[in-house]
Amino acid sequence: MDCFETQNHMAEMIDGTLISSVRTETEIHLKSCENCAKKMNRIDNLIQLMHSQPRAAIPNELRSDPLAFKLPTIVRNKGLKTIWNELPLAARLVFEGLTIALVVITGIQVGPIIRNIYEDRMDKKLQSMIAAEDLSAEEETPLALGKLNEDSQNESEFASDEGDDHHHAEINIDPDLQVGKSEVWRFNIKTDSPALVRTKIMKAFEEVGIKKETAGYGGFQAPGGIQFDLIVPQTAIPQLKAQLEQLAHSQAPIVEPANHNASRDAFTWYKNRSKKPIPSGTSRMVIWLSQM
Repeated sequence: MDCFETQNHMAEMIDGTLISSVRTETEIHLKSCENCAKKMNRIDNLIQLMHSQPRAAIPNELRSDPLAFKLPTIVRNKGLKTIWNELPLAARLVFEGLTIALVVITGIQVGPIIRNIYEDRMDKKLQSMIAAEDLSAEEETPLALGKLNEDSQNESEFASDEGDDHHHAEINIDPDLQVGKSEVWRFNIKTDSPALVRTKIMKAFEEVGIKKETAGYGGFQAPGGIQFDLIVPQTAIPQLKAQLEQLAHSQAPIVEPANHNASRDAFTWYKNRSKKPIPSGTSRMVIWLSQM
């Protein structure tokens, strides 16, 4: 007999119901197998321990009516779910309604604040990207803050001055164009990105030989746009005029044929006499970049 068959007969052997021939073979195996003998002793000791326990009398109530007998309950700490379920339905409905109202009110109050914070962050990020793209650390010229000169605040007075020549820009610039003494040249460029156009104007200044140290080279921020006001050589006026015109048309939005005049108005210029003394051989140039 092997260990498997011996362990299957252990319960019958303890109960005394095992037939004699099988019992003899089981006893022979237990004497020769130490592992099976230990399991047999463990089962026998467990049964003896259970028999040695004191016995309690069954209550009369349980004997007479076992189904009606109430067993003692174990008191446990109530969880939040149990406490919630024990609340009256009306109390739970009121609490849930107040919670939903509080969440909605909080969302209404906090939502615009979060949106403003997000928009401010996106605007700062966009401005930093534009600045990084348009300006390099070596070529950046600081943009000053200021206000428009009195003679530049109102574009409508440009055409009212006597002796003024007011023209829409033309692509072909007269090569024989000359300017007289104490001339003021004014250019108006309408664009949706004054900061971007500003960097290109400064590049045009550099190409015609205007030094960065020239007063007004970097322009200044004014309400509604950016303005340049500087003294330049008279010989540089024609080339700057042509570059400003090309720049204005490259920045002008695409318009329908019916709105062709709107595209032409993106660049206007005129010249008149200066009321202030200007060094000989130079002219005053005022460039206004207005936000569309």
